[in-house]
Amino acid sequence: MGGGDKCEAVSSIVIDGIDYSPNQSGLNIVVYDTKNQLVYDIINYDLNDENMVTRYDSLNMKNKKETEENLRFMLKYLEALENENYLVLFSVNDEAGSNFIDEIKERWKKLGFKQEIGYRKSFIGILNKSECVFEESSDEALVYDDFINGLHIQVKSLGFEAGCFSSIKINEVEYSKNTRGINIVVFDLRRNVVIDIITFDLYDKYTRNYS
Repeated sequence: MGGGDKCEAVSSIVIDGIDYSPNQSGLNIVVYDTKNQLVYDIINYDLNDENMVTRYDSLNMKNKKETEENLRFMLKYLEALENENYLVLFSVNDEAGSNFIDEIKERWKKLGFKQEIGYRKSFIGILNKSECVFEESSDEALVYDDFINGLHIQVKSLGFEAGCFSSIKINEVEYSKNTRGINIVVFDLRRNVVIDIITFDLYDKYTRNYS
């Protein structure tokens, strides 16, 4: 979308709901790496200023800093889940494998999981008192329905290929945020109550959606 002299001067280049356009005078270009699903470069050619070319390094640096801060938070959060008093339920909606980097893999293994989250795959994981009691990954929809510590646990995960959905129910009450990424529900067994609900969107700079 763009506007000239007789229109409102606006440039917009939206990818997955995020506007990457520099929105400056001239030709705005966004280069997107389809293989790694990342914005590779952002460029503006100002045709009214002797063809001046400006690369928006400041925007790239801002995105990189935000990504690094979000990643640090996610790693600390996963570390905090190693707790004898917690029942932790994981369910993937849509996609959570494309940026499942080594730092996350290492923390994932320390939680007790043997399976990594694959690209666009469904995944269900359950930690009970710091012990991994269930994990499954698939291209198809996944369902877990059983009792743990006297609680009726029902978890569904549908990755991208299966339809993009997450459900985490405890005693028939829905807690999942049901947004893209790793949906997590933390139940405190001592207090007998859900104490946290959060989703980490690995596709979008590890941003978090929480209650």
